[in-house]
Amino acid sequence: MKHIFSARTCIVFLFIASGIYVYPQNYTAGSDAGFEHFLSTLFQEEDFSGEKYADMYDMLVEMHDNPIDINSATVSQLSSLPFLSSQQIEDIQAYIYIYGNMKSLGELMMVGSLDYDTRRYLSYFVYAGEGKKEKDGLSLRDVAKYGRGLLLTRTEIPLYQRSGYAYHSPEELLRYPNRAYAGDAIKNNVKYTFSWHNIVRIGLSADKDPGEMWFQRQPLWMDFVSAYISLSDIGRIENLLIGNIRASFGQGLIVNDGFGMGKSTVYASIDRPMSGLRSSLSKSGYVTGAGSTLRFGHLSVSALVSYTGRDATLNESGQITSIVEDGYHRTASELSKRHNTKELLSLLHLNWHGNGIDVGSTFLSDNFDREFEKIPCRYGADGIFTSMMWNAGLDYSVRRTKFSIYGETALCDNLSIASINTFRLRLGRSGWLSLSYREYGSGYRALHSNSLAENDVSNERGLYLSSDFHIGDIEIYVYSDFAYFSAPTGKASLPSYCMDSQMMLTYAPRNAADALDFRYRLKAKEQDCKSYGGLSYKDTGRARLRWTHTFMSGIELKSQLNAVHCYFPDTGFSKGFAIMEALSLKQDIHCLSGSVSLCYFDTDNYDTSISVYENGLQNAYNFLTLYGHGLRGSVVLRCRISAKASLMAKFGSTLYFDRESIGSSQQEIDSFHKEDISLQLRMKFQKNRRR
Repeated sequence: MKHIFSARTCIVFLFIASGIYVYPQNYTAGSDAGFEHFLSTLFQEEDFSGEKYADMYDMLVEMHDNPIDINSATVSQLSSLPFLSSQQIEDIQAYIYIYGNMKSLGELMMVGSLDYDTRRYLSYFVYAGEGKKEKDGLSLRDVAKYGRGLLLTRTEIPLYQRSGYAYHSPEELLRYPNRAYAGDAIKNNVKYTFSWHNIVRIGLSADKDPGEMWFQRQPLWMDFVSAYISLSDIGRIENLLIGNIRASFGQGLIVNDGFGMGKSTVYASIDRPMSGLRSSLSKSGYVTGAGSTLRFGHLSVSALVSYTGRDATLNESGQITSIVEDGYHRTASELSKRHNTKELLSLLHLNWHGNGIDVGSTFLSDNFDREFEKIPCRYGADGIFTSMMWNAGLDYSVRRTKFSIYGETALCDNLSIASINTFRLRLGRSGWLSLSYREYGSGYRALHSNSLAENDVSNERGLYLSSDFHIGDIEIYVYSDFAYFSAPTGKASLPSYCMDSQMMLTYAPRNAADALDFRYRLKAKEQDCKSYGGLSYKDTGRARLRWTHTFMSGIELKSQLNAVHCYFPDTGFSKGFAIMEALSLKQDIHCLSGSVSLCYFDTDNYDTSISVYENGLQNAYNFLTLYGHGLRGSVVLRCRISAKASLMAKFGSTLYFDRESIGSSQQEIDSFHKEDISLQLRMKFQKNRRR
């Protein structure tokens, strides 16, 4: 058998397999500060960057802004929370059934399967209310009178000029039409959500990216507009949605436009998928149409029909060479792709559940008004796509107190198969050991799939092992993932291998003011190597050491050190590090709070870039990717105007010591530094809120 790893690499991986991890536990339950920390803890930098994971971030924020009454919460509603296992959901509902409504969230301590962290996380999304009561039916008067509204608007203003906004002569633009952006440099987003007892929900969002025009023929003069109306828990109707929708069923082999947990999170090995239909206001990971889930005893039926405009790159024959998902419409080329392809999607999911057993089946038909050209792994095998594709699959789960088994097997229109199966064993009271095996055929294609994978749900065979449990104030989490690609991938022209492992260690006594955590991740992945004339491993290791101290006055001090090393024969050895200090005032002083942070970074190249979480606007995606040699600083100020309104402002500056200009092409800045200002207004509209 091929020797794929050096002795040095294997020793490091074996060391990682014995790692320990703990989450900090010294944040006030239910507070916005604690919720922000929960988000920064959940999203690990390497796995959670980009629009794909910003969608998940937005979903959690929306759920936080519209909490559910735990005494009347359905299985579907609790299943939307990524940190709850099926056993914990069953235990919560069993407790309420036996003992009646919870008077406060403190009663969660009586549910044996809920540890301290899970109870704290729950407090960000649920409240102890009146529970189920006789419903008088929908009354528009009650909805308007007692509904809760939230208006959030954000504006980002750069204090620099990129090349795309500079003056270009008509002659230059005639020859190079994509050198100039069509709109101004301001980014703006306006979002409004409305909820009445989580039964009636309405959402509207309008978004304009830098460089995009204020479209005169678009609603609200924005480039992207999203809206939905949702009704839930009405008789047999679990939900009814119209507008932009996310769908997720089974283990994601056919459709998962919602949660996509990365390998480096504890929740990657949770014993259930994030199933169901949900409304969406995000710019990607959605379809536009109508969907509903109906319940008939132990049987639930979900159906979805959508007609969505997609951005696509076309060849000279008008065939699709790729689907464009970045959502940018700044240049003539990008504008020409705007919704130039239409997708008609039909989906049906049947699920039977009872006694800890779930069995489901999914059928999906995907039709485009154009044909696909021959394109790589993501869209399937060799040959020309027709404009119609279909998928069918079976999923299952068996949950018992000591173990659970779950998985899914799916088939696509070219008869290629994808399958994933997981066995999860309970270790004591609060620990789990998970083993997952996946085999995705090289010809398998599903445009809306999103499951455990190194690349896409295609051309991959893998084994994933993870473990998490508590020892006193310590929670242990470690994983190792081994993958084999039988067909060429983007950077490997031959069959190739990959190994990815991570250890995380944090020490944080529950009532202590200090928390210390350490994480190390090592990935070795084969790719084409000119030096060897074949394949060679690219080894990348990333480490993070973070110390957090919370003072009695509500001031939090966070110190963080990141380090990265990378080796590949063609490029040699490279390294980088970043040191970050952040000081935050978590409690208002005369209606004011804020934070200040400073980060010094020095990396050799983009391969050793470092992602850090920076304090920013509330409920905003605040990860930064830094590379090169420089300094990043930011100041955030929040003013609580009233109990229902707040205003936030952020000033950020990045200074580079190793260059005279930043970026390239239209994004180039003719300076060694850049500054920006962000403003956010948040307003609540509500009456008789019980939480």
